[in-house]
Amino acid sequence: MAIQIESTPENPYNEYIITKRSIKELYFGNRELLDSICIEIKNNVDLYFKESWGEVQTTHKYAQDMLTVPKFKNLKYELLKAIDVLLKKTPFEKHSYYINQSWFNYYKIGDKQSLHNHVTHLQSGCFLSGILYLEPNNTPIEFIDFNTMRQNTIKITPKEYHLFLFDSDSLHQVYQVKEKGRVTFAFNIRFMGSYV
Repeated sequence: MAIQIESTPENPYNEYIITKRSIKELYFGNRELLDSICIEIKNNVDLYFKESWGEVQTTHKYAQDMLTVPKFKNLKYELLKAIDVLLKKTPFEKHSYYINQSWFNYYKIGDKQSLHNHVTHLQSGCFLSGILYLEPNNTPIEFIDFNTMRQNTIKITPKEYHLFLFDSDSLHQVYQVKEKGRVTFAFNIRFMGSYV
């Protein structure tokens, strides 16, 4: 069962709890920045998207960390501020961290992502992962947690400019998209030194 509070620009925080896992959501306020990034990505699809996960195009071949690309450096600073807010009052709050992988996903009509998690899929050793939604009309993402008694799921239809932060080993999938050229930004976080 999910615990939810509506997330809006006026009330930007939301948390979903699935068994022992938590998915935190934040309204990402810098709309101009995200709009300009989305235009850049869509105008240069052939440049950035040279690889596929099999079901969706990704920038992973262009750069392992898109935040190191000069055109996206402003996103890095805004993103770190948002992550700091989401980590408050969590076991991770006092630990230093860095984003070690980041990529854009570009979905054509009919594209989807099957059930996966970021620990096994990328073999990254990360603890937290995130997704930032750059556009409206997003198809649902579903988080699934298996425990010994039953399967628990949360299906969320993300809003434009919303950022989700979740445990990297959380299983999730994206349903088939119905809008041409849907763009999302995903990333993985590692913690320096000791962690929880």
